[in-house]
Amino acid sequence: MTGIFRQGFGKQTVTQRRVDIGRGKLITPVDSRQRARIGESRMFANSKFLKLGIVATALVAALFMLTGCASQKVAASNSIEIESLRLTAAGHYLDLRYRVLDAERANASLGPGVKPLLIDDATGTVMAVPTTAKLGSLRQTRGIQKPDRSYFVLFVNSARLSSGSRVTAEIGDMTFENLVIE
Repeated sequence: MTGIFRQGFGKQTVTQRRVDIGRGKLITPVDSRQRARIGESRMFANSKFLKLGIVATALVAALFMLTGCASQKVAASNSIEIESLRLTAAGHYLDLRYRVLDAERANASLGPGVKPLLIDDATGTVMAVPTTAKLGSLRQTRGIQKPDRSYFVLFVNSARLSSGSRVTAEIGDMTFENLVIE
């Protein structure tokens, strides 16, 4: 495909081919009729994807309601509740988010000396919180835990778990069973 492109400051026109290196496609000038056709096809495609997205969202919501998930509020002795358990960092870590309900009990059971564990229900593999030389433990332990705030704990995904796997979390003297990874 060739197109006439203006080159330089004069009125010279040169017939040449231009290639978009990133996509490997030829770049050609588009007239107004072609633009209108492209816009119509994009609108039609967007409406199809919108309908497909709504159906997919409804199916996922129904699946979570039937099977349950870690984002359901699970409270143990009313000191903390688990908000979510998700894969992060391309599946290399598990991100456990919790909310403090009772600050006194939470501070007693979630101090810097406590080593949280995550246990795979299927294989029994124990996953721990990684500790680095510069960052220390990959969880929030500094200061006093305050009520009605969310905190995180990162676990190494040594069992190579995927979404839908069930685990048990042991944090201090608290145990949370049947948590489903989102």
